[in-house]
Amino acid sequence: MPFSAWRLTLCVSSVAVVAWVAGCATGFRGDDGGPPRPVDSGAHDSATDGGPKPDVGSDSAVDAGPVCIDMDGDGFGMGCSGGPDCDDHNPNVSPSGTEVCNGTDDDCDSHTDEGLDTPVFCGVGACRTSVPQCASGMTSTCTPRAPGTEICNGIDDNCDGQTDEGFGGMTCGIGACQVTVAACMGGTPPPCVPTSPMPETCNGVDDDCNTMVDDGLPMISCGRGACRRSVAGCAAGVPGVCVPGMPVAESCNGLDDNCDGVIDDGFGALNCGAGACARTVASCTGGVPMSCTPGTPTTETCNNIDDDCNGMIDDGLGLISCGVGACLRSVAACTAGALGTCTPGSPAASETCGNNIDDNCNGAVDELCVTCTPPGNTTCPSAAPYAIGSTVMGNNTCSGNDVSSFTCATGYGSAGFDTTYTFASTGGPTRYTVTMTGPSGYDTVLHAHASTTCNGTDEIACADDSAGANVSTVTIDAPPLGNVYLVADGYHPSEGSTYTLTSSSTSLNNDLCANAIRIVANGTYVGNTAGLGNNGGPPSGTPGCVLGSNAPEVYYSITARTTGTITASLCGSSYDTVLYVGTSCGAYDVVCNDDSGPSCALNQSSLTWPAVAGTTYYIGVDGYSTNAGTFQLAISGY
Repeated sequence: MPFSAWRLTLCVSSVAVVAWVAGCATGFRGDDGGPPRPVDSGAHDSATDGGPKPDVGSDSAVDAGPVCIDMDGDGFGMGCSGGPDCDDHNPNVSPSGTEVCNGTDDDCDSHTDEGLDTPVFCGVGACRTSVPQCASGMTSTCTPRAPGTEICNGIDDNCDGQTDEGFGGMTCGIGACQVTVAACMGGTPPPCVPTSPMPETCNGVDDDCNTMVDDGLPMISCGRGACRRSVAGCAAGVPGVCVPGMPVAESCNGLDDNCDGVIDDGFGALNCGAGACARTVASCTGGVPMSCTPGTPTTETCNNIDDDCNGMIDDGLGLISCGVGACLRSVAACTAGALGTCTPGSPAASETCGNNIDDNCNGAVDELCVTCTPPGNTTCPSAAPYAIGSTVMGNNTCSGNDVSSFTCATGYGSAGFDTTYTFASTGGPTRYTVTMTGPSGYDTVLHAHASTTCNGTDEIACADDSAGANVSTVTIDAPPLGNVYLVADGYHPSEGSTYTLTSSSTSLNNDLCANAIRIVANGTYVGNTAGLGNNGGPPSGTPGCVLGSNAPEVYYSITARTTGTITASLCGSSYDTVLYVGTSCGAYDVVCNDDSGPSCALNQSSLTWPAVAGTTYYIGVDGYSTNAGTFQLAISGY
């Protein structure tokens, strides 16, 4: 501070130092007129009151700094390097002092007993309490609350360091249902709930909790008949053990002596008499030995019983007969207890000359027999030409049975006389309908074949009794290119008559897979896709084919008759073809070919696939891009 201010302060604050009065008045200047000199804070004059005295040495020794007045010697005071002191008469009070609980500002921060308000805790449980560390300059004393009586509330009421102690446990229920729980849990008396009763078992425990141990358990029994014994099912918690009695030899007494579950067994039966007179009685009944008496014989009747008790059933009843000529039949008057029924044989439609038999069963043999000349068309190789749409009158009375196989009728199966006809198929999508009509009483059969073999392997259509026994109609859908052979046949053996053949044809539309034409034989099928719509085709990316097609197509189906290889070819078609095969419409997943098939060259398609017997395959005849035209579909391996 400025010296003048320091001097004024020193003079004012040191009035008790009388030796300084002159210095205060003169400004503590030296005799030589030099600057004021500070007070020496070192030694004290013993002759004075102990205060500092001016340095009276030479002027050249005067100190250059201010005077430090530290009345209590704690390093703080007026002019001291540590700074001023808020109480220079108490060495325990200074800016570096430590605050203690005494009501004094020990650290000179204008606050009293600050930082000493932390609470002091004492006691445990419900007795725990707290007081401030310092209050009114005095250190506080913490006294715990008085303990109380322990109750179940989750609190240490008696202040012993334990919570809810001393309540023990409580028990409820009886028998196996009894449970014991703590009387106080989590500060709350818990409910005591007995366990559920269980079915009583033999274990010395009251399982069903009804105060009775092993009660209600049934008796147990063992053995049969005279050996049967019964004991308690449970005794003192241990299951009873049942031991059967010892069996003895069986006797006829109404008891099961040998303990096998059957009373008076092993004595067998007594038999006497025969047929309707036979009697069987038990040797022992109700513990009494029995005797056997046969029944009384009666007159034999047809009832599958030996009525007269002679050991033979329905004997002596003879035969019954019916019919004449070839229709004569005889049957036993009684068979297996049922009266015999005599049914005459079926008469032939006409008499067979020269066999000395009444074939038509009219009582006359070979009546009206005349010489019969067969027609020239009795076999398929000799079939007569027939024009679809025409009417033909025929007679197979003298033909004989030359074509002996067809599949559409059971029974005699092509035993009648037959004549044959043939017509030319274009191989195109055409349906041919042919009807054979005979006179009343003539049972007709009409069948069609794809070759002159005319057996079951080349049959493509067959009809028996389409509209009454005398009318048979076959429908032939799109047979392959070439001749079709018709056989006008009879159902019954050696049956022939006059008849009429009529026919018609219509076109088929197979440009949808749902209307696919069924292939009925190996051969060539022709058609024209020009002008038809694009209604399908192989899916995009089908292996072996183009990526889709916008060309028109037609469809065929074929059901494999045997397991083997089938080949389809479009060789000779007039346009760039695509050919594919699948097991269903729209899923051509079997095989596909576009151009230069194994059997064709250039832009025609062909393919071969392994067929499984009974599986139907759909064949698509398509074109590349938008190509269309006439085609020839050749099928082999069917």
